[in-house]
Amino acid sequence: MKRFPFSLLLSLCFSLLACNPKDIPHETPLLPRATLMGGERFSGFKADPLGRFLFFQSTERTDQLFRIPLAANQSYEEVETGGRPLTWDCMAEGLLFATQLEGKFQLKYLSYAGTLQIIPLPEGCQRVRILALSKPEANQAALEIRTENPQLAGIYILEEKGAELSKKYDLQDKRVFFDENLDLAAAQGPNDEGGNTLYQFNAEKQAFEPFLETPFTMDVTMLGGFSGILSATQTSIYFTSNLDSDKSRLFWLDRKTGQKQELAADELVDILPFGQSMDMLGRVTSAVGLFAKSRREVVDPSWEADLKLLESKLKGDLSFAQSLKNDQLWLVREMAGKPFRFYTFDRQTKELTFIISDQPSLDTLQLADRHAFSAQTPDGFSLPFHLYLPPGSDTNGDGIPEKPLPTILYMHGGPWVGVVHWNQYFHWRNFQLLANRGYAVVNTEFRGSTGLGKDFVEAARKKWGTDMVADNAVVADWLEEHKVAIPDKIGLWGWSYGGYATMAGLSFYPEKYACGIAMYGPMDLVSFNKSAYVNGEFWHDWVGNPFDSTEAQMLAAQSPINFVDQVRAPVLLTTGSKDERVPQAQMDTMATALKNAGKEVQYFYYPEEVHDYRADSNWISFWEAGEKFLAKHLGGKYLPDSSGAKPAYVVVY
Repeated sequence: MKRFPFSLLLSLCFSLLACNPKDIPHETPLLPRATLMGGERFSGFKADPLGRFLFFQSTERTDQLFRIPLAANQSYEEVETGGRPLTWDCMAEGLLFATQLEGKFQLKYLSYAGTLQIIPLPEGCQRVRILALSKPEANQAALEIRTENPQLAGIYILEEKGAELSKKYDLQDKRVFFDENLDLAAAQGPNDEGGNTLYQFNAEKQAFEPFLETPFTMDVTMLGGFSGILSATQTSIYFTSNLDSDKSRLFWLDRKTGQKQELAADELVDILPFGQSMDMLGRVTSAVGLFAKSRREVVDPSWEADLKLLESKLKGDLSFAQSLKNDQLWLVREMAGKPFRFYTFDRQTKELTFIISDQPSLDTLQLADRHAFSAQTPDGFSLPFHLYLPPGSDTNGDGIPEKPLPTILYMHGGPWVGVVHWNQYFHWRNFQLLANRGYAVVNTEFRGSTGLGKDFVEAARKKWGTDMVADNAVVADWLEEHKVAIPDKIGLWGWSYGGYATMAGLSFYPEKYACGIAMYGPMDLVSFNKSAYVNGEFWHDWVGNPFDSTEAQMLAAQSPINFVDQVRAPVLLTTGSKDERVPQAQMDTMATALKNAGKEVQYFYYPEEVHDYRADSNWISFWEAGEKFLAKHLGGKYLPDSSGAKPAYVVVY
């Protein structure tokens, strides 16, 4: 095997040259890969219920919390916690958090004025986790405490700041929900059918009683199921369910009578068991689904006007975080395929105030805007997708560039992952990098993905290499028809299932795509479906059974390894040697077959990487090679490596 040579140090001026400048409509400075592929990020944002401070954590400075006043033009400051906060939340007058020092847990209360108090934990504490705070004052807390002595383990209540903990309930084997007084109200957990069971708590019997049992649906595999509890109060339980419908809907349960009532539904998407807005008593006021863009269903009329006003003020999608100050102040965030931006919204003055983003280091950069579109398949499915455009390429803001661009079509993994990847930094950082290099970047959905109903998932059963790949071609056609893409400059890219979809697209639609980047995807579905990670009833039922002769033939007909001769476009392949999901042999074999057939192929692997590369440095080195490949075949810009560091990968071809 040949080793990849060290990159030559090139001058900065050369790094800003385009490989094909006429295709690039703007002169935005090229962002260093490390700027988007790493750096400090903030997370875990929580505000105190009286709306004074916003607290958060850092990916780099992990031994403290940070806080920023909920007012305009403020700076954040460190909050010393004496160790990494393992669990924490904002009470009315101070922070409650737990740390661990030399194997021992400490529960601490830090008043907002700066006074620190240690709250004694049961002897032999092995774990402590804050489960909930009382509403709306948040003067009490419920904690799960595990101990060496099973008799001491349980759910404890901290009645007031400075008070001792008192055990109230035994440990539960389900996810539990409390009402506004921290009494157990509801729970959910997996059942023997592979679905979810939802329970309400009977205070007289001190026991959970099921009120909804669902069978297995594909959304359970990736998102824990779309039948789930959102919130509970003394009188009500709010939950979603797709038990008797194609798409999940929002319901309300009267805890006294057991009566159920449908509150919201959407004909395009599943109503999600997360992302809802709630008042300070825990009552759901709106719920959401995702069709590229958020679709919000309002169930409390008194919130509707303000929610619509907020949506009109934000350029991206509205994500509701918290209701504060007796529901008169909202903490919200804007999602736009960029760093999350946190705002407060004053319901009396209607003033929207920016507080902080979760990646302040990117605030001054010129990043791509994204737009939501959809394409229609011949058999009637709507395929939502995000389109990221290079800054300056869309002067009227309609989401269509002023002239067609080289385009990259991204297919996600799973393939049943759905919904959750739309706003993940792990994904959008790549889209922003490529848009910065002058490409129109498309993050698309295809049948089989979750969040768009059970029928949409079912339509992909055993059709990895047929209808699912055809869906991507439908989106590619839309991009050409709407003058987004240059017809002979559309490239494919994806990882895991998306890596398979890339090679399948190049194999089965060879005239449509100019190049492809396939990352750690299965190439031979017959051998792959016999491998350790997927060899089982579930995978064989949904993708194909390699031990059945008829289905083995079907899998072979959907395997790119068997259609190498049809591939016309250049290919870049990469994988990790420690991938336990898709064995490296899948990519080794594909690379060898392409090379032996005289196809243009580049292949390198990371000896220490697993499935879904973890190290930011490896993503940086991957894109150093990937950018050069795309620039050669699509005509975008390319930023050469200037570090002189040896990549962690091994080049095969």
